[in-house]
Amino acid sequence: LLSTPNGHLISKLLDPAYLLKGHRHYNINKIAKIIESSGFVTVEKLVKGGIFSLISMNMMYFYKHILKKPMSNKRHGLIKSRADREFLENNRKGLFNAFIIARRCR
Repeated sequence: LLSTPNGHLISKLLDPAYLLKGHRHYNINKIAKIIESSGFVTVEKLVKGGIFSLISMNMMYFYKHILKKPMSNKRHGLIKSRADREFLENNRKGLFNAFIIARRCR
């Protein structure tokens, strides 16, 4: 299982690490080709997480790096529960994280 930030424009624009430090985001099909050229077979490709996941991540960064304190569940609870659902919903294409499940060729 490989997980990496997805190369979607919205995912990039809402990622402070990308904007401030050039944190890399990848296209899932390009990553799959790299994996396959390394002797693996792609079993499944998924992109999960949406706007609420990105908002949740930004809230965490704000509390951690600006306020320098942990985020309270009271403030974060609704956003976090919506973000969690974005990763669990099977019928919805995401934009936040790319996941590839692969196995080694025999």
